Amino acid sequence: MDEPTPHNAAQSAAMSPDKKIKAPPPATLPEFVAARAGNARMFLRKLKKGAVLIPSPDDIQRMAQTLVDRSDGSLRLTSLLQALDESDGSVRESILAVAEEYLRQRQALITPSPADCRLIAERLLRSVDSKDRKPKPELLGIVLLLAYHRAWLTEEELIELFARAFPAPKTKIARSGEARPETSPASIILAAPFKKPVLPLLLALHSVWRKRSASFGEQITQLQATIAALKSDKADLSGELQEALHKLGDFETDGREKDKCIRELEQELNDVRTAFQHRLDEIKGRMRGFLEGELSRWVQNASEAADMEPPRVRVIQERLQSMISGINREAKWLQSSD
Repeated sequence: MDEPTPHNAAQSAAMSPDKKIKAPPPATLPEFVAARAGNARMFLRKLKKGAVLIPSPDDIQRMAQTLVDRSDGSLRLTSLLQALDESDGSVRESILAVAEEYLRQRQALITPSPADCRLIAERLLRSVDSKDRKPKPELLGIVLLLAYHRAWLTEEELIELFARAFPAPKTKIARSGEARPETSPASIILAAPFKKPVLPLLLALHSVWRKRSASFGEQITQLQATIAALKSDKADLSGELQEALHKLGDFETDGREKDKCIRELEQELNDVRTAFQHRLDEIKGRMRGFLEGELSRWVQNASEAADMEPPRVRVIQERLQSMISGINREAKWLQSSD
């Protein structure tokens, strides 16, 4: 029997039933959901570089149903949500829509909204803590990841819910009765399992919090400087306020003195007006009496003497002399009353 040629041997090896053909890597989101394995972060990075076919609402429902039917569906969806920072635009929105539909089909999410998300997480937490119900921690993780990416809950609320779902071990009390020192980041990292998926995340978290702590330290320093400046300004303003209050007291004292002086002057003016009015009334009375009395009588006599035939010149002269004397007398009295 002739030996097979190298070409025939290659064909025989390729056609061997024991040789498994390697499946091509998933190129779309539905393919990744249906695939048996695959790194979500690497897939989303590769997907971000090319054109993306936007899944339709029917595609979203089918992907969610596929994940519900798979035993590892929640883990697969969780990996996509945890790697969501590698995507943007329509891919990101499609993954979030799949997560919402998945939770809806699992009857964990009816109407996605910020108000309902907290209630759903609380209900899932009770199912995790309860011994009578089947726990669903994987649904809680998906709900919290969805709430984080949708910004339905704040970071503080998310951490509080995580802390309730995964409580930290109680601090042991030493025999002396003193508690152990406060846990440090290094002690937490060294106490974690030495596994590749765990330690990088803890180290990244430590790096993030170290930067954030440094930022908080800078903010505290700036705020302390601001507080010191404000205290200095407050001291200056307090000094200016005291000086202003002192001046105000002087102004009030001066104002009271001036008010008193004004009242005294008004009283003096009223007294002068009263005295002047009395004097005026006296002068008017005297002048009226002189004009209507002696002067009028002298003029009348002089007029009658002038009308006589012949005119009584002597009488006229006497009356005129009397008038001149009376006018001079009243003028001297007016002069003496100034």
